[in-house]
Amino acid sequence: MWSYIVRRLLYNIPVFLAIVALVFILLRAGVDPARAHQGKNVTPEQLELFREKHGLNDPVLVQYGKFLWQFLRFDFSQESWAHKGSTVAEILGERVWPSLAITAPSLLITTLLATCIGLLSAYYRGRIPDRFLMLCAVLGMCVSYLVYIILGQYYGAYELSEALRESGREGWFAISGYEPGLSNWVYY
Repeated sequence: MWSYIVRRLLYNIPVFLAIVALVFILLRAGVDPARAHQGKNVTPEQLELFREKHGLNDPVLVQYGKFLWQFLRFDFSQESWAHKGSTVAEILGERVWPSLAITAPSLLITTLLATCIGLLSAYYRGRIPDRFLMLCAVLGMCVSYLVYIILGQYYGAYELSEALRESGREGWFAISGYEPGLSNWVYY
């Protein structure tokens, strides 16, 4: 059992490296990252300085190797190109909690539902309840995850929050957004 798990994990390493390499190359295909970041009105000196500062003069394989080494060490201390004045670690730190606030309950609910459906389906194997549960499970997998998000926002956030607000209490979900840096949802 453990050898199977280790073997499957080791098989994923080349797949991971290939996906990262493909994305890395596609982001640089036909586009000079320095020119894309600096804009149209940049002088050649500024362009060369930016390339030198960020290691864009190195060959692509060297850049890829440096990127992988930083990634494997979880070194995200470099400055973000898109958000000047912020490091990649700061940006990831701000955005990981809202993502986990959506993903963790979703994973928990999905696991509980799948376990219950699987147990009921095994108990009624081959009979009408089993076929009905399998049909519901397949239909549930066919619907896009975005449909569930939209329905959850409408019924969970809007309708429930409005009903709670009418009774004088705060809503459960922030339907206007999440304020980074705060430990709780902010209501506007």
